[in-house]
Amino acid sequence: VLSKIEWDLSVLDESHYIKWPRTKRAQFAFKLRDISKQRMCLTGTPVCNTPIDMYAQLEFLRKGGSGFSSFEIGRASCRER
Repeated sequence: VLSKIEWDLSVLDESHYIKWPRTKRAQFAFKLRDISKQRMCLTGTPVCNTPIDMYAQLEFLRKGGSGFSSFEIGRASCRER
């Protein structure tokens, strides 16, 4: 039902809960991103353990917003450092 609505703004509260992009929660957030004109993330957890922990949040804000073409590439890049 929610996917049939054209959303002007989607706000993802506690956005750190979509840390892993393959979870059902993250997949739904990405579907919501695709049907929303604007997006916002809110979280009370300002810093994550590694930069890749923010991958899904950045991807929710804008597809490709993380700067990586996939989660696996971003994860490998973070391991190299």
